[in-house]
Amino acid sequence: MHHVNDTLSAVAFSSTEAGIFHWRIDGNIVQGDSCVAAFFGLGEAELEAGLPIERFLDRIHEDDKPEVARAIRSAIISGRSYQESYRIVRPDHTTIKVVAIGQCFRDDAGVPAHYSGIIFDGFPKSRHSSEAVLSSHCLAAHEMAEALGLPAASYHLQQALRSLGRPGVERQPLRFKH
Repeated sequence: MHHVNDTLSAVAFSSTEAGIFHWRIDGNIVQGDSCVAAFFGLGEAELEAGLPIERFLDRIHEDDKPEVARAIRSAIISGRSYQESYRIVRPDHTTIKVVAIGQCFRDDAGVPAHYSGIIFDGFPKSRHSSEAVLSSHCLAAHEMAEALGLPAASYHLQQALRSLGRPGVERQPLRFKH
């Protein structure tokens, strides 16, 4: 059994780049790391300080915007996790494909308060590496679902891992490194 920290490290190194973002919904401010800034063609300092969500939505390819907006809205309303693949058009007119995974969290009153997630390169170099990246991400997500006590998510991730040729993932308690 992998430790969560070991699995997360494997995910980070198996993908070309991965960035972390956080959106404070009530203030409409998104903050992110240097990788997110690079994906969207934004300045690192301005993203660290925070930018309105519209600055990000403006960079999403026109053909992908409706589905991305629908998926984000659904995640906010339902509280379920979000996973979407889409294209970003950077200021230099280059287009890249990314995969974003996120979750909306609510405050004590049940009001959507913040949304956090990860964005990574959507074009691994080969089919074999694509499957390895996907398998690593699914394994990390499976272990997180187990740690958070989310049996339905864990079950579906187990099914995904089996379809990727990773049978034998069992429900076991996670051991954390100290």
